[in-house]
Amino acid sequence: MRSLNQIITYDAYHMAEVYLTQPIQIVAGSLAGSKWMSDDLYDRASSQDKRYHIVEGANHMDLYDGKVYVAEVISVLAPFFEETL
Repeated sequence: MRSLNQIITYDAYHMAEVYLTQPIQIVAGSLAGSKWMSDDLYDRASSQDKRYHIVEGANHMDLYDGKVYVAEVISVLAPFFEETL
């Protein structure tokens, strides 16, 4: 059961303040159950160039295969990558 406890308590962002210094674009659906994680990551990232786009009416999975939502995500990510890569 030790490994189950480690999985449940794992925090992928616990060092975001230290290591997340590069430009970052976060995209989250307004109805995503995981949106709180995106909020937390945005608040904790120490990047001087951090951006957050919320796709209204979308849940997490809509951002993968919801045609309208994916188009919105691409319209945000493409310029970000062009500017920062």
